[in-house]
Amino acid sequence: MVDLTERVSALAAIYETGTFGATVDGGPSVAFSERRPLSIVHVAGKPDDKAFSDGVKTACGCDLPTTPGDIATSGDLSLVWLAPERWLAVCPNRGSGVLEAAFRDACGDSGAIIDVSHGRTVIRLSGANARTVLMKGAPLDFHKKVFTPGRAAQSAISQCGTLITCPAEDTFDVYVFRAFGQHMWEWLTDAAGEFGYSVETPAT
Repeated sequence: MVDLTERVSALAAIYETGTFGATVDGGPSVAFSERRPLSIVHVAGKPDDKAFSDGVKTACGCDLPTTPGDIATSGDLSLVWLAPERWLAVCPNRGSGVLEAAFRDACGDSGAIIDVSHGRTVIRLSGANARTVLMKGAPLDFHKKVFTPGRAAQSAISQCGTLITCPAEDTFDVYVFRAFGQHMWEWLTDAAGEFGYSVETPAT
């Protein structure tokens, strides 16, 4: 019998590791991988509510980032600012509902907590031309002095709403709704074709 609770990547049908695109001196300058499996929880509440802010810190180990585009981290968990009263908590998979339960237990009725792990596809791209690939689609400033590690921004790429984070220099994670995962993958890899690109094994 098929386990209907098993998580299957939205990219499963098209994901293939290897080297693709143009052949260039020095090899591919963009690398892609899907980040999975992940635990992703949408967190909403009032940052000036002590019960909520203390609960979030108890659940994830870091203070709420309150500046637009900021990311707070604690170990392998990131807490990404989305809007004045909304954040996204992301970490390697902790098991079904575990991260959500941690926030619910810690925040009680002071926050609105929703597990969205199944509803997101996260694509990581890195390398010397990763920023150039993203510039082709998102009207954001990707200059190295502006979009620095520890920053996030929301924008549209190929008419799809995205959250883009920068976990390290010349490394970006693109979050998109699962239904648009395959389209986003195809758009990004097509945009990277002129530089040559590699597809690596999925990893958290």
